[in-house]
Amino acid sequence: MRMGNAGRSPAGTAEEARESDALLDVRGLTVTYSASRRNHVNVVHDVDFSISSGEAFGLVGESGSGKSSIARALMHLSSASGEVEFDGVSWLRQRGRPLRRLRAGMQMVFQDPYASLDPRMTVRALIREPLDINRIGAQQERRERVDELLELVGLTSEQGDRKPSALSGGQRQRIAIARALALDPKLIVLDEPISSLDVSIQAQVLNLLTELRERIGLTYLFIVHDLVVAEYFCDRIAVLFGGRIVETGPSAEIFGSPLHPYSRDLVSATPLPDPTQRRPLSGRSTKETVIAPPNAGCPYQNRCALRNGRDRCVTEVPLPRPGPRGQLVACHFFEEESREG
Repeated sequence: MRMGNAGRSPAGTAEEARESDALLDVRGLTVTYSASRRNHVNVVHDVDFSISSGEAFGLVGESGSGKSSIARALMHLSSASGEVEFDGVSWLRQRGRPLRRLRAGMQMVFQDPYASLDPRMTVRALIREPLDINRIGAQQERRERVDELLELVGLTSEQGDRKPSALSGGQRQRIAIARALALDPKLIVLDEPISSLDVSIQAQVLNLLTELRERIGLTYLFIVHDLVVAEYFCDRIAVLFGGRIVETGPSAEIFGSPLHPYSRDLVSATPLPDPTQRRPLSGRSTKETVIAPPNAGCPYQNRCALRNGRDRCVTEVPLPRPGPRGQLVACHFFEEESREG
């Protein structure tokens, strides 16, 4: 039994998803945190991306790159500026009751399944809570919906009567996924959903998310620092550094033929399954690790040897430009990197 957006068709191929209208369209998103009453820090700068219905879109980058700040801003958990359109509605401008109604369409799964679940509630009560809060369905319909969701995420009826402390980390993350599905959303934001799980469990959760996408036509925004996981799970990837997107494109191209110097450094640092083999190093990064100040040229200028003393990297923020294989690259000189690679 489905409650809410019934009749939504399953996801098609990645190519078909990208050809359809964007479900989520982000333009000029900027997130600012207050360090004090007078000092403000921009952690996300003028970010643009879009996600088509049925697509899995990944945001990758090292810690502090702004991935989770984008997720929190999209979920109205922190303030932001810019334009965000979700399912045809101007999303950031929504407040109060209209926002509560629309929020059912965009749900989030957090990184830590231990901290995101109330330990006093049973699994059934946790999954049912969104239905109760939004007054969706009669009592019997809610019970049936909870049973359906337990089965959908691979939990038994017996496990539904337990409390989260009696279940493993992977099972707790399945509870969080079931809660996110309760209101039948169109888009789920996955904020590092497997990073706190054992390696043996990570693949199981990824496979579950893939099956759910194929079965009920979900769309994902996947926040992740592991490029290998992003390549496996996502149709397209945006690479973040210093709060800016430096490269966007098909995951196979980002992973196989990265064009931005930072993307190349990320890929070259990714281990191969065979411990006797190593990826060729990009040979581009300097030893300097300081991120450039906002609006002072390229954010990667202090770590990129491709700069090679050029003033343009210091004075002008690079705008995204098309690459040869479907990428958008925010680098003044990425063509040189591409020719040398």
